[in-house]
Amino acid sequence: MPQTKSRTRPCPPLRLIIWALAYLLPMGAWADSIVVIMPRETELTRTFVEALARRVPMDTLDVHLLASTSVSDSASLYITLGHEALQWRLQQPFATPTIAAYVTLDSLQEQHTKIRPSSVQILLASAKPERQIQLAQLLVPRLDTIGMLFSDQQRWQKPFWQYAAIQRRVNLYAQAVPNQESLPHRLTDVLNESKVLVGFDDPTIYNADNLKTLLLTSYARNRVLIGPSRLSLRRGA
Repeated sequence: MPQTKSRTRPCPPLRLIIWALAYLLPMGAWADSIVVIMPRETELTRTFVEALARRVPMDTLDVHLLASTSVSDSASLYITLGHEALQWRLQQPFATPTIAAYVTLDSLQEQHTKIRPSSVQILLASAKPERQIQLAQLLVPRLDTIGMLFSDQQRWQKPFWQYAAIQRRVNLYAQAVPNQESLPHRLTDVLNESKVLVGFDDPTIYNADNLKTLLLTSYARNRVLIGPSRLSLRRGA
């Protein structure tokens, strides 16, 4: 989510947050004080805050960086942006409703087995396995096998994709990539055995150094590559 002036369209996670606001707050009520917590200011966070301010013009909207020591504990709602801000919120004792945005499944690995307060709702930035596989089925009719590459660090995610594949009634052909040198061979193997390569949040594989290889090899073999994000594919292209 390039310098010409254009109207900025609210990002999809923002629409989800607005829906979550209505869900978390009592019927007929609205947050009179919203606090947004973020690690640092970026173009994305500025766009987010500006769009949110337009959506809730009657409310008090306070924006704080994590380095700030004056974050109010009396807000009606907290919105955290990114994993670091979520970690800060989980260390706080208050039970104020909180929406954590721009969080990936990968960043939640350490929290996977821990109990999270019911007041904290997480909106994942990464698409769920079921949605990615369903997208693959829409792109490739009569799809029977999807391919996947994963590093040793992300092996823990494989069961979620396997379960989703079973639910969608397709086969999952997954190959581990133990090191950088093995990527071309494992990639070719997966593309030979499947019609679609589905990427997910695995920075060891889907990074700036590898994206060109992933895209060109998939294209040369007439295979669809569903990347972990639009931004990553743009960088590779």
